Amino acid sequence: MEAAKKRLKAEILDAELFKCVKDKYGKDYEAFMMSKLVPVVGNVSQSDLGMEQELANAIKEDVHIIINSAAVTSFFPRYDDIIDINAMGPYNLMGFAKKCSKLELFLHFSTAYVNLPRSGTIMEEILSMTDITERDVYLKSNNKSLVRFLPAVILENEMKLIADCKKTLADPALAAKELSELGLQRANKFGWPNTYTFVKAMGEIIIDSIREDVPVVIMRPCIVEGTYNEPFPGWIEGFKGIDPVALFNGQGKLTGFIGTLDAVLDVVSVVI
Repeated sequence: MEAAKKRLKAEILDAELFKCVKDKYGKDYEAFMMSKLVPVVGNVSQSDLGMEQELANAIKEDVHIIINSAAVTSFFPRYDDIIDINAMGPYNLMGFAKKCSKLELFLHFSTAYVNLPRSGTIMEEILSMTDITERDVYLKSNNKSLVRFLPAVILENEMKLIADCKKTLADPALAAKELSELGLQRANKFGWPNTYTFVKAMGEIIIDSIREDVPVVIMRPCIVEGTYNEPFPGWIEGFKGIDPVALFNGQGKLTGFIGTLDAVLDVVSVVI
């Protein structure tokens, strides 16, 4: 619990994002924030999110909204790590959500790039097991269109592949390398360019296949950059996406950038 409190303070209370709230409440800022926030120790890769039973039961009886933004965001991580969070996480969260008697919304943060790379207009649709097992996927390779049939992507099957891979690897460094390569191989096999977008798609499929009557909203942002205006211009956490491009352009160090005149740069600002 102490670790959770320290993280809450470091990542929320002390974050520059909330400086407007801090200016408003002054010395009462921390007390005000702690009246709204309760740190909870847990793990989305475990049943009941790894919480103590008494706390889990209390939340199930009172929670109205669940927001899932837990994710490994590296494009080429260890396959076991990203499956635990980006696939098992939605599975366990949805199982938990079904036990919440007052739940009004299950909001899941995904990515626009769960859609397989293909040309033309891509309609907004829910990914499901039916889509991934029955639709033809058109990919371009060496200027030739390839039609690839996607077999079922089943979480249990992917976890078995991971377990089999681990059995043969005793060296931690070698295991990390092989598991990273395994994830990329699986992603490429089904048409995704990296492990992150593949497993995020898997997470959506899992949610849709077990949601039943749980009210679900899936958000698929593209590249997320700094705040436009509220609570102040330019804030973003960390250094990611196209931040290096913007930074080096501002410093006059970006002398060229390859692109086409009809290319669309798909970027959204942080919405607070």
